[in-house]
Amino acid sequence: MGRPEHQAMHIEPLDPIANIERVTFGNIFGWSHRVMSWKWGLLVGCAASLVIYEFVVSFFLSMAIQFAFGTGVLFNPLEFLHSILVIAPLSVGPIYIAAKIFRGQRAVFDDIWIGFTRWAPIVLIGFLIQAGYLIAMVPIGVMIAMSQRATAGNSALTILLMLVLGLALLVGSVYIAVRLYFATLLCADPMGPKLGGISAITESWRITRNSAWTLFLTAIVISIIAGISAACLFIPLILYGLPLTYGAAGAVYVILTHQSGIIPVEGYDVCPYCEYDISTLDTSQCPECGSHVIRPQDLAAASGYDTEYESDVESRGHRDSPLGGRDDDPPEMRI
Repeated sequence: MGRPEHQAMHIEPLDPIANIERVTFGNIFGWSHRVMSWKWGLLVGCAASLVIYEFVVSFFLSMAIQFAFGTGVLFNPLEFLHSILVIAPLSVGPIYIAAKIFRGQRAVFDDIWIGFTRWAPIVLIGFLIQAGYLIAMVPIGVMIAMSQRATAGNSALTILLMLVLGLALLVGSVYIAVRLYFATLLCADPMGPKLGGISAITESWRITRNSAWTLFLTAIVISIIAGISAACLFIPLILYGLPLTYGAAGAVYVILTHQSGIIPVEGYDVCPYCEYDISTLDTSQCPECGSHVIRPQDLAAASGYDTEYESDVESRGHRDSPLGGRDDDPPEMRI
């Protein structure tokens, strides 16, 4: 594992609602449902707000374009600008809320605006990604035109080539999307290094490299679930499809930023930068790569309590702790 340019220097004890484990397809869905059970009402509120807002704004932007240029306009520049300038930072909020829930932090609806605290780099990320897709479409369009010319008169072969190119385009688009998915949150998350646009894109690509195809499969499945939910008059999308998406994205973000050493949620016994075993060492500096590593004893000292107290709390079944991570209300009360 490569050593990142940005390492975690703060020590903030957290109390995650699930175990920090390897990113697998089953774990992602388990984490997502855990997050949903913890604050389902809050996630539904975020989903409903975004769906209603996007529907209303898209309607008026479409009407404005039709009024100005007629009904034959294929590209709506107002919707394109709105997606980059407003939707991109606004979409960060629900995922950040899900990440806070997974970490055991207190999450509130006002956290939905977190993307606007780092508006400029998040807009830059959205613009760069959109521009990249548009540039990539040029050679793809040339390939499609060349294949149609080469297979002129053979409709079956033309259809086969179109299907192959379409599938390759879909796979490539989803793969790149999951690799860059966490760039905006790496910009906005107050616990993170608050990277610039280009650095956040690079860091998102780095932290997802070992889980890329797992995330790819998960994205396909969740997209299918969200698509089916949207086809049912949007109610299932708001109640389940979007909260599932937020929970999965937030949980994976927490796991990946922890495993890469960017935002630790618990102390390390293995260096997150070079994977050197430091469990038997009484030091916070990795002797292999020289990185500062937050150890369990560092968090214990920062939290101001010892393991005997923690064991006593757990034996009484109390969900709260001096870490200030989460309350002990039953899940149905956490809305």
